[in-house]
Amino acid sequence: MKQSELFDVILERPAMYVGKTSIPLISAFLDGYHFARWENKEDVKDELYDGFNEWVAKRFNIKTAHNWSSIITFMGQSEIASYELTKELWGEYRKLKQKTVS
Repeated sequence: MKQSELFDVILERPAMYVGKTSIPLISAFLDGYHFARWENKEDVKDELYDGFNEWVAKRFNIKTAHNWSSIITFMGQSEIASYELTKELWGEYRKLKQKTVS
């Protein structure tokens, strides 16, 4: 399963995977998943998920070295708002990428 596919699954039921609705915990879980696959010499390339970080930074005009979860957590200002913002942005990003591929 690619990270983008796992991200979709986790966003549906975050508490089942990370214990609560927390974007930093979701991000850490995905990073751990990526690392485990890399350690097992599996193909970790996922163009969809890999581009999300840069897209979020551009979307909010962030030029410093922050990942998508820290940017969204800052912009959302609460766990629930950050979670909803993540779902919204991930959906927007996926639609944009699907148009690019088509």
